[in-house]
Amino acid sequence: MFTARQLIDTARALAFKQQGQLAPNADPSAQLAVRRPGVRVAAKQLARYRHCCGLPAGERTLPVAFVETLFVGPLAELAIMPQFPVQPLGLIHLRQTISQHRAIESSATLDLCCRLAEVATSERGVEMTCELEVDEAGERVWQGSIYFLSRKTQSAGGARKAGQHAAPLDENRTLHQVAEDMGRQYAMASGDYNPHHLHRLTARPLGYKRPIVHGMWTLARALGLLGTIPPAVEIDAQFKRPLYLPGTFSFAYLERDGQTTFEVRNPQNNEPHLLGSLRAR
Repeated sequence: MFTARQLIDTARALAFKQQGQLAPNADPSAQLAVRRPGVRVAAKQLARYRHCCGLPAGERTLPVAFVETLFVGPLAELAIMPQFPVQPLGLIHLRQTISQHRAIESSATLDLCCRLAEVATSERGVEMTCELEVDEAGERVWQGSIYFLSRKTQSAGGARKAGQHAAPLDENRTLHQVAEDMGRQYAMASGDYNPHHLHRLTARPLGYKRPIVHGMWTLARALGLLGTIPPAVEIDAQFKRPLYLPGTFSFAYLERDGQTTFEVRNPQNNEPHLLGSLRAR
């Protein structure tokens, strides 16, 4: 819960921030952080997440990508701090890295910390890195990095250029459907209710012709399609073109030299939605 003074300070700060630009007098080196000790996972939320991401029910450990959802609240709190350097509305999730040190029991009590680690300006806008850390009884069990972009333009849905990407994988390719309400399903499972995931009417003001599925849902679904994930694992995922709802995607993976490369693409034009890699620690 935020105090009246915090809400007033936040409103004033947002009034002077423009998308894709640093706020006046912003300090890019400021080490903003939010900590949440003693976090427990609700069984109902976990079951809902497993269902909407197509993961097996009843497992005793947390899905590796699920842990990132525990930071939805702390990241929102971080982003509305008056000292946060950009406007939080319209932030684009470009990349996610995950390093899980061991399996985490679903009954575990976890201590969370998220912090703003890096801020830099580029021709695209303002790029930021947020570091996520999870400890259990003083032991680091999970950590990750989120790479965000605050674009200089408002047309988030159509402004991205195709760019050059690796050729599609030929091996192990399958087709999968995504329901129209998957954005809402994932919102209820993760707590992330960004409007461009929910409905056509709430996506259009943000530049999207239809709602798009959350990138972290796409990553979780891809990991589910891979099957058993090592309990100690390194994951690197890049989010590319939006996956509109309802939709169809193609999934493929390749195992080579101890690393699994995987991808989610548009089956009509082969443009990537997600490019990822996975390696046991």
